[in-house]
Amino acid sequence: KQWYQRRVAITAGVVKTNQTLESISLETNKITGKYLKQLALALEANSTLKELRIANQYYTTGVGDEMAISKALDKNNSITKFSMNWKNTGARNQADRCIMRNNDIARKKRQGLL
Repeated sequence: KQWYQRRVAITAGVVKTNQTLESISLETNKITGKYLKQLALALEANSTLKELRIANQYYTTGVGDEMAISKALDKNNSITKFSMNWKNTGARNQADRCIMRNNDIARKKRQGLL
């Protein structure tokens, strides 16, 4: 368990500082909600990551963790693909709206409208 947590903490630091990384898949691991939240909070400082996949974790997330993840997604304009197993429908709906907004932004950039 500790091995996964240390790696996710390192990955969160990479997400914060790396401006070339576009995709991360950490699906089907043993990452707790605390560390998933830490990873999502790093998204606030990243403008290049387009895809984050954190579904199918062995441990479940709490409502507070899920709300923090959806709020972090709200502050990010680059994530267009995101996968997570949600328990809280409010957090999931907010995250879905953020992903739709980001897809609209990406589409407008491709069309030269932004």
